[in-house]
Formats: sequence, C-alpha cells, structure tokens
Amino acid sequence: WQVWLYPDGRLHELVHSLPEGRAGAKLTREQAVAKAQAWITAKQWSDLNQLEEKSVEEILRPARNDWVVTYLDKNAYHHNNASAAIVIKIAGDEITSYVRTVDIPEEWKRAESEEHSRQQPYKIVGMVAMLLLFGSAALFFFRKQMAPKFSVRAAWPWIGIVVTGQLLVFLLWIDPALAGLQTTMGWWAQVAMLFVGFSISISVMGVFTFFAAQAIHGNRPRVDATFQNDLLLGAVLALGLGGYRCLLELVLPSVWAPAPYSGDWATAWPLATTILNGLKGMFPMIIVMMLALGLARSINKTWKLLLIGSLALVWLCCSSLASREFPVLLGQQLLTAATVGITFLLIRRQQWGVVIALFGFQLALRQVGVMHAIYPGAEWHGALSFIVCSALTYGLLRHWYRHGLE
Repeated sequence: WQVWLYPDGRLHELVHSLPEGRAGAKLTREQAVAKAQAWITAKQWSDLNQLEEKSVEEILRPARNDWVVTYLDKNAYHHNNASAAIVIKIAGDEITSYVRTVDIPEEWKRAESEEHSRQQPYKIVGMVAMLLLFGSAALFFFRKQMAPKFSVRAAWPWIGIVVTGQLLVFLLWIDPALAGLQTTMGWWAQVAMLFVGFSISISVMGVFTFFAAQAIHGNRPRVDATFQNDLLLGAVLALGLGGYRCLLELVLPSVWAPAPYSGDWATAWPLATTILNGLKGMFPMIIVMMLALGLARSINKTWKLLLIGSLALVWLCCSSLASREFPVLLGQQLLTAATVGITFLLIRRQQWGVVIALFGFQLALRQVGVMHAIYPGAEWHGALSFIVCSALTYGLLRHWYRHGLE
C-alpha cells in the first residue's frame, strides 16, 4: 500500500500494488466501467454526465484482468487542450488506485519528443567530451598515485565522513526506497539486491576516498601558508562562487515553474538526514578535487593545455545547447568550469589548504538551500547543517595541516 498526501495532509492518491501472479476476477469492459463510475460517484468527484470517457485499457495478467479507466473532467479544468482527468485502476475486481490529475494532449507529447530528438546530438557530443576529460584526469591521477607509502591515519577522517554520510542517509531513506520496489519480482530478492548494490557502491567509495586522501595529504602546506589564511581565502572563494549562483538565478530565472521542495521531510528523522546529507555531499567534492588534480598532473605541455581546453569548450557549449534554456544552463556550467579551473590553479600553486576550505564551505553553503523546503523547521535544519559542515571543514583542514603521509 502507498498513501500520497498533499502538504496540508489531504489524501492525494491511495495505491495498492498487487503481484502480477495473484489470482483475481476477470471483469468485462462494461463491468470495469460500471465499477469505476460507482467509485467516482461514491467519492463525489464529479457528475458522471459531465465526464468524457477518454480510454478504457485492459491489461491481461496470468490469473486476472486489470483495467485502467480514464475520464476527462473539462468542467474542472481545461486550458490549451489540457484537461483535468480522473484515472481509476482496477486489479481483478478491486480498485487499487484512484487519482485526479491533468491529461497531457498528444501534440504536447509529440512536441516534447521532437525537442528531445533535437537535443540528443548535443547531449552525445557533450557526454563524449566530458568522458574524455574525466578519463584523462582519472588516468593521470591513478597513474601517479602509486606512492611508496600510505597513511591510514591521514585517510580515516575522510573515509569516516563519506561512509557515515552515505550509510546513514541510505538507512534513513529506506522506507521510500522499499516503497519503490516492484511487484513483478520477489520481495526479498529485491531487498537483497538493494543492500548488496549499496554495499558494493559504498565499498568502492571508501577505497577511492582512501586514495584521494593519500593525494591530498601527500601535498604539504607552502612555506608561507598559514591555517587561518587558507581558511579565510577558501571561505571568500566559496562565497564568491555562491554569489555568482545567486546572481545567475536573479538575472536568468528559469521559465519552468519550480517544483515543491520538501527536502528530507519524507524520512523518519528529517533533521538528522539533512545534516548527514552534508557529510554525504563530501564524496562528490572529493571527485572534483581529484579531477582537478589529475588535470594538473596531465597538463605539462602547451599542446596538452590546448587539447584539454578545447574539450572543455566542446563540453560547455554542447551540454548547454542540449537544454531549452541555453543561457541558464550555460551560466550553471560556467560555474562548474570556474570551480574546476580555480581548483586547478590552486593545486598548481600548491595551495591545497585553500582547496579543502573552498570545497568545504561550498558544501556548507549548499546546505543553506534546505531552508527553502516547504515543511516546518526547515530553516533551523538548514542552519544547523551549515554549521556542522563548516565545523567539518575546519576539522579537515586542521587535520591536513597536522598529518602528512608519515
């Protein structure tokens, strides 16, 4: 069973998912329509005389017949060929789902498909350019990462943050994950696949984080560097990039209506999930740092710099052209390119302390966005997550200053 509620607690949809092999009645078309109409009348959703039948679809199961009955309710909503709709799903002789929604016209779907086809070549070229950039950076990162010694002491805080965040957020989101399992397979088989897949992914993340920590702690502070200066410069750069993002949203707002953002409200403990999402977000930051490090190691000649720059330009243009909002996505991609570029320059200047502070404060600022979630207490959740991420940034930078690969 799945119950979907509106933010104010009103029932939106009730769904009962049955296994495909479960036996049930085999209603005729007339019986299915009569059952759907009786349900609509009982719910007082509309006058049957004002509804327009759109479709009555039969789905054959091994031991029963299922039906999907759709009515258009143009008196409730009708604009530009889009209409309010009532969709009733019947499994055997049981109503398993009922919902009021909006029926999208076929011409809209065709236009969407044509637009998707137009964007596809740009997406492919942009993806190939990105894979070449990522592949070259990863190749040079691991090629030159075989250090003669490793330090578990240096790596354990990084691994602890990444693994703890990933594991606990996964467990806190387990109810929605289980709700998405299918009825076409065995329940325990799907649960086992879910946990085995997660175990493999978190193990890979832990191993990658270990090698990334070796690369980070293998670089020591410059002679003229201080903890306070690195922390301050990293915070200033993070604020500058965050300010650019805010300015971009003000100058080039999206034409799409923003979807309701509920944050982690669907979990058992939203506050803990919000804070732990900050820890979980550390892993993508580590990947970007290692990408910039790999590029810094690979670009030792002018022709390599030109090649990498050309690939980056192709990725920037094609990935932006693949969007309906070219200026908006171009601005967002420029932010990503600027972040990698600044990191690249800092690594070249051996300012790893600034890199750590930059990414840590970027992560903290991103958590501030939780304050816009549409649930009570979201402002405090976002503020507390910002404080926790800032404290983690302080601790990781202090740890880097104290421990090399000794």
